[in-house]
Amino acid sequence: MRQGFAIAALLLLPGVLSAAEPAPDTAAVEYAKIHLQGDRILEGIVVREDEATITLKTRLGTVPVRKDQIVRVVRSEATVQGLADRERARHVYRSLLLGYRLVKPAAWSFKLDPPEPLSDVLVRRYDEDLEVSVSGQPDPDPRAPMTEQTLAMMTQAAETRLREKFLDVKREASRQTTFKDRPALFLEFSLRRKRTLRDYRMAQTVVRHAGKILFLGVWAPKARFEEARAAYDGILASLEFVEPAALEGDRLFDPTHLFSVEKPAAWTFVEQPAKDAVVTTAVLAAPGGAAAVRIDASRPGRAPDAEAWARASEEAQLKALAGARKVSAGPVNIGGRFGVRLLIEGALQGKPVRRAVHFLKDEDRGFVITADVAVEQAATLQPVVDEVLGGFRILNDLLAEGALERGLKAIEQCDAGDRELDAKRPREAIPCYDRAIAAFPRFAGAWNNKGLACLDADDLDGARQALQRAQQLFGEDLTIRLNLASCRLREAMRKVKEGNPAEAIRLVDEAKALSGSHADARSSIAALYANVGVYYAEKDNFEQASVLFKRALQVTPDDPQLKKSLAVLLGNAAVTYGNKGQEAKALRLAKEALLYDPANAGARQVIDALNRR
Repeated sequence: MRQGFAIAALLLLPGVLSAAEPAPDTAAVEYAKIHLQGDRILEGIVVREDEATITLKTRLGTVPVRKDQIVRVVRSEATVQGLADRERARHVYRSLLLGYRLVKPAAWSFKLDPPEPLSDVLVRRYDEDLEVSVSGQPDPDPRAPMTEQTLAMMTQAAETRLREKFLDVKREASRQTTFKDRPALFLEFSLRRKRTLRDYRMAQTVVRHAGKILFLGVWAPKARFEEARAAYDGILASLEFVEPAALEGDRLFDPTHLFSVEKPAAWTFVEQPAKDAVVTTAVLAAPGGAAAVRIDASRPGRAPDAEAWARASEEAQLKALAGARKVSAGPVNIGGRFGVRLLIEGALQGKPVRRAVHFLKDEDRGFVITADVAVEQAATLQPVVDEVLGGFRILNDLLAEGALERGLKAIEQCDAGDRELDAKRPREAIPCYDRAIAAFPRFAGAWNNKGLACLDADDLDGARQALQRAQQLFGEDLTIRLNLASCRLREAMRKVKEGNPAEAIRLVDEAKALSGSHADARSSIAALYANVGVYYAEKDNFEQASVLFKRALQVTPDDPQLKKSLAVLLGNAAVTYGNKGQEAKALRLAKEALLYDPANAGARQVIDALNRR
């Protein structure tokens, strides 16, 4: 059951939106995907570029992007019609295991490898707690009818579980229905989250298909539920039961070893996976062959781990290139899967290349991803290759042997941990979450809740490690980011007490970046900036203290108490400098104090004293 997750926003840089002149459908245009500071991404057709900005035509209009905010740019050439076709294909998901195809709304996003047991795909609204999910499991008795008794048993089980995890659970609907001319069940509940006391609603349609049970759910805050329900209804209306297919636009799906990868528009799939092969291979190549990505997937068993696999393969990898030398080897995270990357330089067919070989393990599946880039074109092609690697996803193997049992065990142990946490027994909760993670290592919810248990147990190091792993698995999730921000703020408070204000400021800055402008975090962030400011003020470092109080006011600009506190700080500084004979500085600080609190006595005292001289 979802606990209320949300994907980070794709924010536009400030700029004037205006209508752009349409280009002919067959005209070649330059397309750019721009990665901005703060993990923001903006895509569109390049319509202008100068030394300071790149101007893109997006779905919203024409947007100037400042180059000093850009982390990297991935450029390609395409036609307007080709981009339109590609955009349509991006909104389509074809389930290889459960046998369906659906279309999402343009403003929503896919999570193709959900980090939670038994989940096939998530469809989420950016930076909002709105989510549509599809989960599935084998049907233990496909011939059994969906009766009123089935409905009653499922409703009671769902309600019991929800009451363990939420407050004020109310059944809004429970009925038999049909879905795509098949018997189905529909459940709907309202509930309140325990920690935040926020009201939510959720609904679920249960239907059978081809020996499997599908659970089609929607979750949203109560105030936004009708909006989420409209998207849910649209997604369900688009859903078709279909046979698996390898290609959906530029995205390739491998039905044997369950992975997906998306090629850049100008690239081609040189080789596609062979169905049911022991080892399947996909090769993507850039025009002219100056860059390529090769994916070899197999089921080598649960051993060795990625590190041992990389070490055993290193000699063969070095022999594959002429004059090869090992540059480095180290950990890598691709699509939430952790493995090892081996970097090699050498020659291929007489031309210098940089090769990165990635070894990834997922239970009994193994993936070797080899990325080659010609050295002479590395500056332009490496960002494109990085984009391909960033889009690689290992899909959840819901129907593998033991997958259902492991998934249910993970959910059961996570629920047990939640019960201990609710009972104020965080140290007893932690082993439950560890067992859930052992059953399903990518269970972001269990990692997140373990982090909360560690926080409640005052184990800040354990909390940070668990919450950072949750963020690595599900960085789009707002709840996880806010919890990690809370942990960093707790660490900042500890650093202030230890007399390390510089590290405290760094941690508060990190918390601010994690939480963005979310209301739940603003007051805590502002308070921590102010607390560090007090530390500096007590050391008579009024300038640094003033900087931190002003940074706090940037976070909560309408906080009257913070304004008064800043005025007191500036007034005290004015008195101190006045007593030292630095009258000009004292007068400037006193006048500034009155801007924040016209009634500040210290500032008025300084001004009156200086005026009498």
